[in-house]
Parts: sequence; C-alpha cells; structure tokens
Amino acid sequence: LVVEGAARLDDFTAKALSDRPSDLLRGFIVVEDGIYSGVGTLLSLLKATNDENRRTAEQLFDLAQRLTLAKSEAEESKVFADAVIENIPAMVYVKAASDGKYLLLNRAGEEITGLTRQAVVGRTHHELLGADAGKAIEVEDQRLIATGEVFVNDDDRIRRQDGGTRLLRSRKLMVRDDQGAPKYILGVSEDVTEQALAAK
Repeated sequence: LVVEGAARLDDFTAKALSDRPSDLLRGFIVVEDGIYSGVGTLLSLLKATNDENRRTAEQLFDLAQRLTLAKSEAEESKVFADAVIENIPAMVYVKAASDGKYLLLNRAGEEITGLTRQAVVGRTHHELLGADAGKAIEVEDQRLIATGEVFVNDDDRIRRQDGGTRLLRSRKLMVRDDQGAPKYILGVSEDVTEQALAAK
C-alpha cells in the first residue's frame, strides 16, 4: 500500500479501510512526489488520527466557547434592554406594522391603560379600543408607515379600562427590517394628565 505524504489523513484512512483494510496491518509506504520517503504503520496512522481528532475537538470546543460567550452577551443585552423598557415611567409599546397587533407593553403601559399586557399582546387597537378609536389610530399608523416620519400627538386622550380618561403626550416611529420594509411601530406615551389639570 503506497500513500502520498501530502494526502489528507481522513481521505487516505477512508480509502484504505474501504479498499484494502488488511494492508494497514502490514504497514504502508509513504512517498513524496513519487520518491520513497519512509514507512508508515497502523500505530502511526492511529496516532495521527488521534492527533487530528484532538485538534478538531479543540477547535470545536473553542468554537462552542465563543458561541456560548456571544449568546451570553446577547442574553445580557436583552435582559438589560428589557429592564430599561420595563422601568421607563412612560408607556412603551410595540406593534407589528403588518397587522397592527401589539407585541409588547411595559408596566407603565399597564398602569396608564388599566389593561394587563396579557390582555393587550396579540390584539389590535380595534379589538382593544372599539371601531371609532381604532379607526383613528389606524389612520395614524398608515400615515406613519407611508411617510416614515415620527408621529407626534401632544393631546392624545385614551379611555382607561375603568372608564377614566388620561391625557398623553405620544410619539410613534416606524422600525424597518434589514430590507428597509416596515416591520414595527414603536410608541412612547407619557401621562401628562396631572400636569394639564395643574395648569388650569
């Protein structure tokens, strides 16, 4: 059995095992560009295979460590962002631009609207606010999607679940996907009811 010294270890091993496995027990001749270079044995082949496997295992371990670190950093960033959003003293919400369904509502949003996030997420403004109020918001959202401009409303009145009314200062902007298509509508609304009453 003759093998070129430059042959890939896995290619040579696979060929030898499939063609003439018994020849490996007797050893094999190693040549470099057709010139005799030495003799190889099954033991040297096993050692080389073991070394190659060890290097591969080390590379895989290193890759796994780097992926774990990247995942950990991404998770830490998400936890940090979630904590910031959750503790902002203004209502923060995110809707899908495609169908207007709410995807996120923070704690301040629950307090302002009187609705739990479980009651809001997955539903549209039509389902939550009724036909008239829902239509007005739909017009705003469509204008935002069409122009890409930040929507501002300093006199945004909403009716709470308990029947009360709150005055909000609201800002909405559109978030695009990697291809530039509208993906999310991000809204931030500050409750200014008390300030408005104090100013009267």
